[in-house]
Amino acid sequence: MIMLNCEQVTVLCSDELDRRLPVTDRVALRLHMMMCKGCSNYRAQLGVIRAAMRRYAEGGASTIEDEDGTRPWPTQRFSPDPNYSFAARPALAG
Repeated sequence: MIMLNCEQVTVLCSDELDRRLPVTDRVALRLHMMMCKGCSNYRAQLGVIRAAMRRYAEGGASTIEDEDGTRPWPTQRFSPDPNYSFAARPALAG
């Protein structure tokens, strides 16, 4: 079995939303997910986006929750500082 890289995994994560993957792809995907936190997070985010879009299509976008009934993000809203300027932000150390 070939180890998948992260780029291949992102394609499979997207594909698995539309179709059932062959067993070899499912096993390779699961193996990669056990070792890669970034891809595991990506897959979880795809699930949240899918749930949000499904809820939106049903007309209930304001009450998106995970399957266990909890919200997948903080309940407080982000409120940007009206005085913040992207042009005036400090340079990143590099």
